Amino acid sequence: MRHLFLSISLAVFIATSLFSQSLTFERTYGGDTYEDARSITPAGDGCFVFTGLDKSSDDPTGDTYLTKINAAGAVIWSKNYGLPKEDGGNFLLSTSDGGFLIVGHTANSYGEECDGYLVKTDADGDEQWHLFLGTPLDDVCSAGLEEGGAFFLTGRILNPADRLFDVMLAKVSASGELLFLKNLPGSGDEHGFKIELAANGGFFIAGYAKELNGGGDEQMLVLKCDAEGNLLWRQVFGTEFHDRAYSVLPSTDGGCIVAGGNSELPYTEKRRQPCLAKLDAGGNLRKFQSILPEPGTGYLFDGCQDKDGRLAFAGFFQKENAAVGNACLLLADSDLNLLDFRVLESEHQSEARSLQSLGNDEFVLAGGTSLPGAPPDIWLAKMNLGSSVSGSFEVAEQPILLFPNPFSELAYFKVGNAPQPKTLTLTNLEGKVMKSVSFDDVEMFLSRGDLPAGAYFFAVLNAKGEILAKGRLVAR
Repeated sequence: MRHLFLSISLAVFIATSLFSQSLTFERTYGGDTYEDARSITPAGDGCFVFTGLDKSSDDPTGDTYLTKINAAGAVIWSKNYGLPKEDGGNFLLSTSDGGFLIVGHTANSYGEECDGYLVKTDADGDEQWHLFLGTPLDDVCSAGLEEGGAFFLTGRILNPADRLFDVMLAKVSASGELLFLKNLPGSGDEHGFKIELAANGGFFIAGYAKELNGGGDEQMLVLKCDAEGNLLWRQVFGTEFHDRAYSVLPSTDGGCIVAGGNSELPYTEKRRQPCLAKLDAGGNLRKFQSILPEPGTGYLFDGCQDKDGRLAFAGFFQKENAAVGNACLLLADSDLNLLDFRVLESEHQSEARSLQSLGNDEFVLAGGTSLPGAPPDIWLAKMNLGSSVSGSFEVAEQPILLFPNPFSELAYFKVGNAPQPKTLTLTNLEGKVMKSVSFDDVEMFLSRGDLPAGAYFFAVLNAKGEILAKGRLVAR
């Protein structure tokens, strides 16, 4: 991935020191062609890791990538994986060993030569193993989870008998060995988008079913399976229009909450409505409703539950008469009552495909954006519902940022609001220069290297020798 710093908007709330929790940001990342972000997860050290499809790499058909950013959204590293054909990450899972599992696809051509594609990495993004998952026909992996020392995956499998898609359920060992691969057939095309553990054991899979005897309209689909992949129940529901379930969350009673949307025509970009549904432990539909917090059109793609038990869903919403739609965040209680709704308004089109709750009213969202005259780019935002910038991110950039301090391996500097030649000098308490680094960008990472533990003075000077920033930095 190249040209990663295209757009920056930061808000920082600083008392005597800066903590990662106090940062909110909205950023786009991209290259010369097409990139998107389809899943994001916290990395456990105040940083985040995300994946998707990158067509600005050396492979123009598209590569699976993994990118790590810090709490301000600055890129620490980015790595690509894959074959000389399109492959992309559809879902990202933090694994119990501290690494990551990318759940995605690889394709010579859709419909005949597409397979599920898993990439397991360590904490630094270095590949440990990969696995192609599927049949000789068309297969895609959409999501996964880790349970009992193994990974469970869902997606779609093309059934050779009727040439229809079935929901995929697969189990893979921690070392990358396929333990089972099953298709869960229906009466028409079906696809699993999300898999989650149920409170009373087993798994929920959410997606859509296109019933052949129902006029070809898609409806929301929820499956319940046991740990061996046996189907326990199947529920199809929705409106008379095109419905899809993209997210499923378990409820404490053994049932689940499903989120997605419907529209009047398949794949239409207009007249879409965000939808929520509640099912009990037996698969009975207890509540189904479209949610339009205000006049407009929208869709929900991903959900999570915060520590207060609220249900959070991210997606897309376009206000009535607005020129473009933007990423949105919706909060609801367990009875599907609307608690809060935010649209991250911008002059550019954007949508959130992935959502994570960080606690304390903080959320991180990932998806894509379309800039005028440019190819689609990766879009990320970290927001705090309690801050004044959580809706629009129309905030002034901070001229100076430094964290963490003390630091162990990398210290992040942001100096100024526009690129210019600069030099960072680090001296010990006796005045001896220990490091000197020149850089042009607004942001840079200082690598500790062989710098001894201790306290240091730093100064950042421009080409004229003027001091742009100075202070004290501690290496531990």
